[in-house]
Amino acid sequence: MQPITVKIRFFPKDISGLKELSKEYIRTVNTLTERAEIEGSFPKVTTKNIEAALPSAVLNQVIRDAKSVFRITKKRKKRPVLKSQPTV
Repeated sequence: MQPITVKIRFFPKDISGLKELSKEYIRTVNTLTERAEIEGSFPKVTTKNIEAALPSAVLNQVIRDAKSVFRITKKRKKRPVLKSQPTV
């Protein structure tokens, strides 16, 4: 599996909150991509169908990114996995 890089920009006052949102974002994208790979096509999902502690606007972006990752998966025949970058 080949990792890909996605830039996520949140601007919370609490840095630990940012880290948790980022981890939740990445986990959700990976889950949706894995589900699509198992089903063979990207499922019809809305923000209502996704259980994640993220705002609905961010969930919409999660869906778009997961679709993009799934297209890459179909094209390259291997699934890239999003990983969080260690902070210094």
